Amino acid sequence: MALKIDLEKAFDQVRWDFIDASLQVAGHSICNTINARNWTPIRLSRNGPLLSHFFFTDNLILFGHADENQARVIRNILDKFYDYSRHRINSQKTNIFFSNGVDDNLRERISNFFGFQKVTNLGVYWGVPLLHDKVNNNTLSFVVDRVRNKLSSWDAH
Repeated sequence: MALKIDLEKAFDQVRWDFIDASLQVAGHSICNTINARNWTPIRLSRNGPLLSHFFFTDNLILFGHADENQARVIRNILDKFYDYSRHRINSQKTNIFFSNGVDDNLRERISNFFGFQKVTNLGVYWGVPLLHDKVNNNTLSFVVDRVRNKLSSWDAH
């Protein structure tokens, strides 16, 4: 499962150094939880690295196995993140994605536990699609097209 978490924004009150410190603390909490074998990261490919999280300024993307114990562990980390940073999760903009093999009843229980909307596609982040299927030649063809268009507009001097 993947959770794309949107943090409530209050840009007029944001202290970026504090956000950076908060994300570092949350990252250490995740690493400690993984080392204690309470959180099981996922692999995006058979031989790929283990993946547990991506942190951005106003979004977090968390990965874990789709089971109720993992959901409780992730919720605990999110609660610690809030306790430290006071950054609230925007539940209305936060989504949870499940891979195809996850039972529908389990999907429902986990999404209800978090109070997040289930989605079949996490969409795009900063113009890059958050992929859920196998990558093929057409998946990122838009990137090649953009580069070609940019190059064709340059003078050949």
